[in-house]
Amino acid sequence: MRIPKFTLFTRLYLSILFVVCLTVLLTLYVVESLYRDGDFSLFVYEANYLHQQVSQAVHEGSQKDLDMLAYPLTLDFSFKVLSGDERYFPCQNCNYIKAIKGVDYYELEEGELMAVFISPSSDASLAIYQKLDEERTPEEHKFMSKFESQFELGVGVYPFLVVMAMVLIGITIMLVVRNLQDQIRSLIGYQRRFGDGELQVRADENMQKPLDELAHSFNLMATDVENLVRERDIFAQAIPHEVRTPLSRIQLATGLIQQRTEQPELKQLTADIDRYVDDVNELVNQVVEFSKLNASVDGGDETPPLSITLTPWLQTRLREMAMPEQRHIELQQSQKLMLSCSSVYLRLVFDNLIKNAVNHAASKVSVDTRCLGKRCVLVVEDDGSGIPEADRDTVFLPYARLDQSRNRRTGGLGLGLAIAKAAAARMDASIEVQESSLGGAKFVVSWPATRFALALSG
Repeated sequence: MRIPKFTLFTRLYLSILFVVCLTVLLTLYVVESLYRDGDFSLFVYEANYLHQQVSQAVHEGSQKDLDMLAYPLTLDFSFKVLSGDERYFPCQNCNYIKAIKGVDYYELEEGELMAVFISPSSDASLAIYQKLDEERTPEEHKFMSKFESQFELGVGVYPFLVVMAMVLIGITIMLVVRNLQDQIRSLIGYQRRFGDGELQVRADENMQKPLDELAHSFNLMATDVENLVRERDIFAQAIPHEVRTPLSRIQLATGLIQQRTEQPELKQLTADIDRYVDDVNELVNQVVEFSKLNASVDGGDETPPLSITLTPWLQTRLREMAMPEQRHIELQQSQKLMLSCSSVYLRLVFDNLIKNAVNHAASKVSVDTRCLGKRCVLVVEDDGSGIPEADRDTVFLPYARLDQSRNRRTGGLGLGLAIAKAAAARMDASIEVQESSLGGAKFVVSWPATRFALALSG
């Protein structure tokens, strides 16, 4: 059985509820214990007082004094003289409490208290106890019921007040914790928006300590990162322009040389220079594209999504890319799907994956599209040497190089897969590398199936 994981604040709320409930129970227990101790202490005092009065009246032989004691004795207490074994076993089904100064105290079956005063000078003992219900007259029952109802009403207020006080304390603590939770959630929201590319977002610093310091630190960090990203973007956009100018001059110079020379070696050299310049131009274009893909989403250059029927779109792209004849590209049609996305980003993903597969395939490249559960995928795989599992994350890093079978001689410039991954992220997609059944690498581009939900076609 899997144990559910609770968030920090859920555990905190449950802890507060547990502490409040435990505090209420302990308070009620303590109040009940104090009430019982107070009731017993009062009985001890009253029983000793009545014993003194009865002993004095008996000693003086004054019937008048005994008559004066009749009212309190007959209203709340009863007494009886014990002799023989009754001195040591004054009652049945009662609990012995304790002895205080030679007086034994018991709790009767109905909860009443009894004190037994043993006389050292005679064989008789005096038992004073709270009057039992069956000993009361109808008038006494009526009077005591009214008195006890008023007393119990007053006593019952205290637990209610305790419970209310604990509930109010718990609500106050929970409100404070809830406010703290809301502020932490807002910080998490700012962080997620910043991580999604909204570099201009800033946290509200009007928070309780120490969250205000955390928000301030986040804002300082966000400002520094935004400045660095802007500097990087400016640099990435400026460098290609500065590089293309001398490259154009080089191409112009090599063209003039080819027109004016008849030497084969010199013509071959200038042709090689032209190819090198083309490689540099392609690299510059990829640097610019990669920079745009990794720029802030605040740039306003997002292309609108289109509904693209994948199979004919992929066929068109393959024809326009002019694949080499020695590579056989098989376009499967497991499912005919329509995808709602940016055609620019889809082109960058597909073109770079196809170029990578063609560069490293021995003879065959396979392309397929299908839906698997909650995800729909575009699969590009080849029959080349494959990618070791330890390097399957490394291949998406800019200018990453693996073994000699995947180097510049195979046609790659080191940015193709990095551009494909960045473009996929712009479409809310992900790319992972797996082992292909053809023996090479298998690149799986995965989108949420909701992007295909309105565009499934038979």
